[in-house]
Amino acid sequence: MSDVVDRVLAALNERDLDAFVACYTSDATIGDGHDRIAATGHDELRTVIQEETVIGRKEHERHVAVYLIADGLIAKERLFA
Repeated sequence: MSDVVDRVLAALNERDLDAFVACYTSDATIGDGHDRIAATGHDELRTVIQEETVIGRKEHERHVAVYLIADGLIAKERLFA
């Protein structure tokens, strides 16, 4: 796994917003598998709330995050559920 992905996961677990944002390029985007963009850039990343506990009706749901890494930072993140 990429060092920056390890850092972003640690920042999420520690609830450290500054460390989370520092893992992304200044023009990074977070979107879904349908090209809907939820956030672009550091200011919008600060407003994104991500809840990782996912419980389905009978089973836990799985989510997959795909990262595009550029110069050691996340340039794009796509979430698939």
